[in-house]
Amino acid sequence: MLLVSKLEDLGEDKLSQRILIAPPIARIDPGQSQQIKFSLKKGAKLEHEYMLKASFEGVSQTGRGSLVMPVRQEIGFLVQAGAVPVSKTPWDNLKLSLADRHLTLSNPSTHVIRLAPSVKLLPANKTVALPHAYLMPGESRTVEIDDAADKIEIVPLSRYGLVLPAVTMPVQR
Repeated sequence: MLLVSKLEDLGEDKLSQRILIAPPIARIDPGQSQQIKFSLKKGAKLEHEYMLKASFEGVSQTGRGSLVMPVRQEIGFLVQAGAVPVSKTPWDNLKLSLADRHLTLSNPSTHVIRLAPSVKLLPANKTVALPHAYLMPGESRTVEIDDAADKIEIVPLSRYGLVLPAVTMPVQR
C-alpha cells in the first residue's frame, strides 16, 4: 500500500506551500508503520498560529477480481509560531456580539480557536450551526439567529481536537 500525505490550506495564506512533507509518498507493507515529518521551509516567518488540514490516504494496488476500499484520514494541523506563546485556552479571547439578529464571533488573538460546529443560545436553549469549527487569528464569522441571546454556550476543542467541557460566555450588544 502507498501512503500519500498532503496539506491543504483552510485560509488564504497558502502556508501549505511553505511546509515540506517527508516523505509525501511512502510504501507500507502489512504490519509496518511510517512516521511523517513536517518542516517549515527556511525563511518562512510566522506571526500567529495557523491551522491547515493534513490528509493521509492509503492507495492500494488493484488485482484482478479484487475490491479496493480506500482509507483516508483528515486531521486539523496546527502550526505554532515561535514568537507566539502556547495557549491552552485560546477561546478566552473569543468576542461575541449581537446586532439585528446577527451573532458575530470574532477572534482578535494570535491563536486558532477550535470549537464544536454549533453554539447554544441562552436562555432560549437553541442550537445554531457554525460554518466552520474554527476561527483563525483575526477572523470573524457572522451567523443569523432567530432568538435573542444574553449568553452563548460554546464547546471548545483542545489543541489536539479533543472535546472539552462547555463554556458559557456573555454576548455584547
